[in-house]
Amino acid sequence: MPEPAPPRVFISYSHDSETHADQVLALAERLLAEGVDASIDQYIQSPPEGWPAWCEAEIRKADFVLMVCTETYLRRVNREEEAGKGHGALWEARLIRQYLYDSGSVSSKFVPVLFADGLHDYVPTPVKGGSIYRVQSDEGYEGLYRLLTNQPRVRKGMLGRLRRLPERQRVSLGEPPVGAAAEIPPVPVASLPRPRVEDLFVGRAAERQKLTAVIPADGNGKASAKPKVFISYSWLDEKDKDGNPVVLAHERRSRTPDERAFSLAELLREHGFDSRIDLYFKDAKYGFVPPVVRSRDRRDPWIIWAQEQIAEADSVLLLCTPEYIASDLDHGECPGEWCDWHRMDNVLKAEKRVPSLWWDWHYIAEECDAKPEKFIPVGFGSYSPEEIPAFVRGATYCNLDSRRDFEGLLRRIREEHRRRHPSAASGGAEQPEIQSKTPERLPGLTTHSTTQLHVVILVHGIRDFALWQTTIRSALEEESFKAEATNYGRFNLLQFLVPFSYFRKKAIATVWNQIRIVKQNNEGALLSVVAHSFGTFVIAHLIQENFDIKFHRVIFCGSVVRYGFPFEQFQNRFAQPIVNEVGTRDIWPAMAESITFGYGSAGTYGFRRPLVRDRWHNEAHHGYFLDPLFCKKYWIPFLKNGEVVAGAAAPEPHASGYRSCRL
Repeated sequence: MPEPAPPRVFISYSHDSETHADQVLALAERLLAEGVDASIDQYIQSPPEGWPAWCEAEIRKADFVLMVCTETYLRRVNREEEAGKGHGALWEARLIRQYLYDSGSVSSKFVPVLFADGLHDYVPTPVKGGSIYRVQSDEGYEGLYRLLTNQPRVRKGMLGRLRRLPERQRVSLGEPPVGAAAEIPPVPVASLPRPRVEDLFVGRAAERQKLTAVIPADGNGKASAKPKVFISYSWLDEKDKDGNPVVLAHERRSRTPDERAFSLAELLREHGFDSRIDLYFKDAKYGFVPPVVRSRDRRDPWIIWAQEQIAEADSVLLLCTPEYIASDLDHGECPGEWCDWHRMDNVLKAEKRVPSLWWDWHYIAEECDAKPEKFIPVGFGSYSPEEIPAFVRGATYCNLDSRRDFEGLLRRIREEHRRRHPSAASGGAEQPEIQSKTPERLPGLTTHSTTQLHVVILVHGIRDFALWQTTIRSALEEESFKAEATNYGRFNLLQFLVPFSYFRKKAIATVWNQIRIVKQNNEGALLSVVAHSFGTFVIAHLIQENFDIKFHRVIFCGSVVRYGFPFEQFQNRFAQPIVNEVGTRDIWPAMAESITFGYGSAGTYGFRRPLVRDRWHNEAHHGYFLDPLFCKKYWIPFLKNGEVVAGAAAPEPHASGYRSCRL
């Protein structure tokens, strides 16, 4: 269970004066000091991606955008500023207008705020209808802080039962009232006759028997058709582009969910289980709602939530990763730091600040002795006791990378559900199991269903009109894939070699916009990519820069990506392995690495590292791979089921002229 993620806030403002900039900085600092992850441009000297891209990323990642409304800000938002001034506020305003347009002009993300001298007339029209906060007053700042942290001043009370009122006694016309009519006492709701299920299904015994088999009832008469599975896992440190942890105010590290846990929960739902994970509740997915503060309970609502989920679940999966076990140096052993805390009384536990994951362990350990079969350690790769908490170390481990283990896990969860709900097993015919095709391995925990649309995106290289995309598209569509071409224009040799980032970033942004369109038009589809030459550079940087990207399969050919590219930092954004086609006579990647900066020679010499599978082809030149016969032989098996058809068993040596390219 994660610690409650701090709300992310981006502050949009105009640089009216030094005094105004100081006021904005003071607001950001106050929010940071009180647990709100506020971001402003003053914290950044010069973003490597450029200010426009930085602004767009900040607005996209933010939970709220505070718009500091002044006369100058309004003038720039309305595009009434003189030429050459206020480009930052103007760009942010365009992005905000686009977000509001996309959401149908209804969004609580954009919040107008005023300083002491601000006027309501300075608030832009698109956000004028919402609450406006004067943040330099105590009341105004508190109202804003309550909004950002989801702490309303008053919470709606519980809905009660309808009160039944007596009817007025009727008097017939022409008849005098006879004395004082006796008041008819109200009939209690509980005493009203209730229809019985048997009465509703008279003569329909066959239908009743089928429904009982599919929706058995537990001991409380509630539906328990689906096994309930809770996933306990650890959030991860968010990393910057250099692979270093992102540090917020007061030395706190920014945390992000482990997408593998979310993928596991989704996969279990595809197999017919009622999987539970914190993100479903945090994002109100599948009808779940975030936990709220409870009276007379000092614990964090998420801690109470975890206790209830663990208690109610038929099975609890412990996603044992290095990060999961790292919260306690003793790995849950006794004596040890977690064990000492676990043995404290509840009052001391609640007062001591500890990783929130320790509460998961606490509730699991409390139940583990009585119900050991309920708790299942799972992970990626072979069993390693160093990555499993001591209190579940004797349980059978499931390797999620193994098809056999995964199918065994599904059977184990179903059996535990039937054992806990015997009436479900004996209520008629055995409950049908929802089947879904499971590949031999589960890279990234994704599955390829025969009914799920699979889109393959094609990205071309330099000095290329990408005519090969047409023939490759036809080969893919013959195998029921949908192919989508991308195009960033003809990238000439000078643009490719110039060691400045302008041309490269422009191509990357163009391809990303086109991929976003493909995603929007094919919602729920699997997305794979085939990239050639400079296109591999584009895709590698999109994987690095976009947290919401997820490729099902990735194929590089003629790659100019450097062999040390940090794929391991972003491995939750693509299914492993990436296939890298290597041509022993492809000189262009080696030349690119030697002549200019930023490129590598993986297309000539391979990556030779984890997460990437190099496939060698003797006598293959730069364009050798762009052939429909090659596509059918090598790419389609990989795109369909992850099969990597073998290339050359013994790669031929590179010519001396090729080796001399690597200066």
